[in-house]
Amino acid sequence: MKAENKKTDKKETLLEKTESISSGFKSSYLILFIIFVVISLSFVAYKRNAAWKDDLQLWGDVIGKSLNKARGYNNLGMTYYEQGQSNEAFKAYMTALRLKPDIPHVHYNLGLFYQEQGKLYKAIEEYRIVLQLKPDYPDAHNNLGNVYYNQGQIEEAKKEYISALRLKPDHPDAHNNLGNVYANQGQMDEAIKEFLTALKLGLNNAALHYNMGNAYKRQDLNEEAIREFELALKLRPDFSPAHEAIESLRRKFQTP
Repeated sequence: MKAENKKTDKKETLLEKTESISSGFKSSYLILFIIFVVISLSFVAYKRNAAWKDDLQLWGDVIGKSLNKARGYNNLGMTYYEQGQSNEAFKAYMTALRLKPDIPHVHYNLGLFYQEQGKLYKAIEEYRIVLQLKPDYPDAHNNLGNVYYNQGQIEEAKKEYISALRLKPDHPDAHNNLGNVYANQGQMDEAIKEFLTALKLGLNNAALHYNMGNAYKRQDLNEEAIREFELALKLRPDFSPAHEAIESLRRKFQTP
């Protein structure tokens, strides 16, 4: 920069100097910014991987040192599951159950595994075991309700969602799911009431707004329906059912 200043005319204004300096730094600043972003992203990825490795090491140590090895294997399985390593998670859960067959949380996690794999009958079996061991487990009732709902067993699903809400009235997912049951049964006012309760309790995802939109649509409240579908797309722009619902409503009201 000293060499550049020597070449400039002594009569140049402060503004001209500033412009000269800023133009000289533009490319360097951009390069430094890119380097900073790359380093930052690399650091975040490093921290994420380090945290996962720390968890694996932690529960490995627990398994090696603790008398409560079943708990260690359960938490090891959860760590694998959160990282998308379902098969490793399954092995850890099964090891935990061999060591101690009556831990409700392990059966619950195994139920989640089977549910994700589409093995719904096995998932039902695990959730039922959970509720035999721990009847006051609201998430097990809620997930069992989800499996029943996906199998078309609507009344059974409804009972489980209501059981979950008796145990935990502020369970947003159970309110949303119960809303789906009411919508399925044509009880739109009750459905919307449950969806709004879920929203007040902090559930704010595309599926909830889509469900509300459908309920409003079935009541011919089309402006409210479009608003909810648009909120769904704001949260998840690639949510094609909401796109299709909006287009369907707009085509319906287009003048020829």
